[in-house]
Amino acid sequence: MRGFRVVMSIMAIVSLILPDLAFAAKRYWVVGSSANIQEWFDIENWSTAEGGTGGGSVPGAADVAIFDGKAASGHTITLRGAITVGGLIMTPSWTGSIFTGTSTLIIGGSGARIGSGRLVIGTGAKLGMSGSLIMSGGVISNSLANHRWSTSGSLKHTGGKFYYSGTILFNNTTGDQTLAFAYIPESATHALVANSFSGIILNNTAGTTIDDLLISGSKLRLKGSLTVTRGNFALSHSSATLAISGAITIADHAQSTFSSNANVTISGSIKTGSAGSYTQSGDSLLTLNGGLGKRGQVLDTNNAKITALTVTRTSSGVLAGKLTILGTITINTGSLLAMSGHTLYATGAKIVNYGTIKDDTGVLSHSGSAFVVGDSSYARLETFREDETIYITLTDSDENIDGSVKDTVTVTVTLSKDGTAIDTETVTLTETEKESGIFRGSILTANGAASTDGKLQHTKDGDVSVSYTDAQDGLINASSAVFLVTGGSSTNATGGSGGGGGGRRGSGVASSRSASPAVSTARERPSLRTVEQEARSTVQPSRGRAEMTFEDRIWSIVDRLEERMQARGLSQAEISAKITKLENRLQGVIDRRNERLKKRGL
Repeated sequence: MRGFRVVMSIMAIVSLILPDLAFAAKRYWVVGSSANIQEWFDIENWSTAEGGTGGGSVPGAADVAIFDGKAASGHTITLRGAITVGGLIMTPSWTGSIFTGTSTLIIGGSGARIGSGRLVIGTGAKLGMSGSLIMSGGVISNSLANHRWSTSGSLKHTGGKFYYSGTILFNNTTGDQTLAFAYIPESATHALVANSFSGIILNNTAGTTIDDLLISGSKLRLKGSLTVTRGNFALSHSSATLAISGAITIADHAQSTFSSNANVTISGSIKTGSAGSYTQSGDSLLTLNGGLGKRGQVLDTNNAKITALTVTRTSSGVLAGKLTILGTITINTGSLLAMSGHTLYATGAKIVNYGTIKDDTGVLSHSGSAFVVGDSSYARLETFREDETIYITLTDSDENIDGSVKDTVTVTVTLSKDGTAIDTETVTLTETEKESGIFRGSILTANGAASTDGKLQHTKDGDVSVSYTDAQDGLINASSAVFLVTGGSSTNATGGSGGGGGGRRGSGVASSRSASPAVSTARERPSLRTVEQEARSTVQPSRGRAEMTFEDRIWSIVDRLEERMQARGLSQAEISAKITKLENRLQGVIDRRNERLKKRGL
């Protein structure tokens, strides 16, 4: 007797703690002698045995309702009251339909397995599930967009058509959940909505590292919005891409995170709380495609670092916080990217702009520019003579603000003597093409008194500095050369490369190698080829290398060495460092040789 009481006590405790497991039973839909073949609550339609006769009890909160088609199939069942069952099974051989109507359907820890048939969720119905849904066939659909389906289990879709247009709430409290799906591309037989999901809310409060919603599949398509209240929305679990029509909202909580290592295409905005996290790693691309009527996609990623960003389909991206782009920024025709008072860090990134970049009071910080002064073919020159034209090239892709017109920038050209500015002029550079990011212009030199007249002029030799400083972030870039009032031909120049940055109205300065035109050691470095060409044009065809001075030969060798380094693809900074070091050593050789010759009276 005592033993019986103990057993009953244990069973009572189990029924309280685990009601879904206590006294669990299977109930089979068979359609007995009752005429109410569509009535869930008629016991004549339920059997306690597979393929049995009716008369069993209606499945309850601990029971699994099974539709297997062995005793009855093809029926349409309409729920006319609240239903709570431990589980639901619709086998691949069953061909009927279940309509929830306005009734509530609660499925317990045994979850649901859908292999065939139709589960149609009506208006006003509540659908809750503490177990997992495994769908291999059949159809799940609903008719109300604001419907909510809550589950603390997983959702695994491997086949069938999922037409649910409401919002699915994943709300586990003890561990990870999984959203697995079989993606079927759009085609004549599969409409855009087939096997796509609507809105998703993640509120997994398990914490630490066991609060993930693990996305498993190749492409997740959301017709609504994604809200991460708590937990990690882990697209990176299987490198799934995401196409979402609505917004992504991440709450202000350290356990609210979004992680992806594949492409994300969004028509809405991204809003991230200050404690939340948006992560898009790897070679992934973030594409804004809001389209007409949805301009103004707000980007607040809480200073995320993203490989590439594309704004397309006449969309507009508006920053609402700091953002870092590591690879390529592309703004397509008719599209807009606005800083809106914030900073877009694009250091070293490539910028391709066919639309419009609107910096406002914000900053587009970019350091991938180059600056050159040269001849009419825009090849670098080192020395300019009077009455020659200085041609200037600035390559700075973030100054291509408007991809529909040729943009302009303004640079400052200064002629100085012994560090004192003699003549300062401004030159407007115009973009070569509407979206090239290459700006060119020129200024004429003259032997005359300095004046602000659009000409760079002085009566003596001096140094020329062409300079540009970004107006927003102060990054500097420039090039320099030597101005000579005597006759002769121009020689190869140096060019600078370095910072540029997000202001189209900057001026800028930096300096590269320049030489003071001292009489005894003036460095003109004619190449051997130049001397030989001059020789062939004279009456004395035998003149060539033998008539070059010692200095000419030395500098000719240096010139050819510099050309070889350029052909090898060395950066200008590397070439400049190596050539400068070599020049200093060779100048010492020349000076010592001249001193010896002088002592010998030569």
